[in-house]
Amino acid sequence: MKICHILIWVVASALILPVIVFSETSSSQSSGSESIPISDYKVIQWAIKGMSLASCFGNNTSCDEAIKYLDMVINSYPNSAASWAYKGNALNYHRKYDEAMQCYNNAIELDPNITVAWTGKGEILDKEGKHDEAMQCFDKVIAQCPSCLDAVYYKFQDLYQRGMYNESIELCKKALAKEPRAGSIWTDEGMALAKQGKYDEAIKCFERDVELYPKYADWPLLNEGNALRAQGKYDEAIKTYDKVIGMDPKNASAAWDNKTITLNIQGKYSEALQASDRAIGLQPNYAEGWHNRGKVLKSLGRTQESDAAFAKAKELGYTN
Repeated sequence: MKICHILIWVVASALILPVIVFSETSSSQSSGSESIPISDYKVIQWAIKGMSLASCFGNNTSCDEAIKYLDMVINSYPNSAASWAYKGNALNYHRKYDEAMQCYNNAIELDPNITVAWTGKGEILDKEGKHDEAMQCFDKVIAQCPSCLDAVYYKFQDLYQRGMYNESIELCKKALAKEPRAGSIWTDEGMALAKQGKYDEAIKCFERDVELYPKYADWPLLNEGNALRAQGKYDEAIKTYDKVIGMDPKNASAAWDNKTITLNIQGKYSEALQASDRAIGLQPNYAEGWHNRGKVLKSLGRTQESDAAFAKAKELGYTN
């Protein structure tokens, strides 16, 4: 789950690029990348529009719009590395990975130091299971731009998913030393600490994220609730999940599901089933939610319904 305030940092760094790809006259930079002259106002508008849309997608329409504008720029200035890189981002969002990779490679050939392209390339390599190559891309970006938090985020996800929690924590600490207000990185560090059983330290990280960005506190609060539950502080955990539910009731399926788990542990089976109703009501295809519903029904001795819930979870892709 990647929430809005991560994008605040990603977009803030991403939108710096359009500023530096314009110049007084059309020229090829020493890297081979072509800058767009300030006098070409129409193309500059296309570039800013395309790069902005390619930095923070809301839906497939904005993605298609980004590609349209960036193609217009590339037709006028085919050696614009930034345009190729952001077109790669749009195609990446569309899961057209081969086309996106070609765009990233075009951008890198034109400008070997273009961080947007290296980050996108690393993301695709990571999805393909080419972890070492992905890490090389992320490391190149972070060495050049420690405040490029999108690269930090993707590298963290790679390390975290592989169970490399010490390395994950070290990465977060280094990033926070440069950008102490990067709320999402505080939560990432907390998640890795929680995996090591260091729940008190983890909760401090989650609370720091909440303090920095209270409007986007749903993700750190959800993780804080999980850490409290792991400590056996069930009532406190439930109160924390309720905070998440109160923030955005229509998108609180994960909070309701975690409340289901906690109430089931407490032996409050009827309340747990009601919470499960809410979780699945909000997200009917929530595989983990169906699995946890099966556990509650099993606790209630409703074996046939429990088996059906487990089967539904498996059908939806639940594997644990």
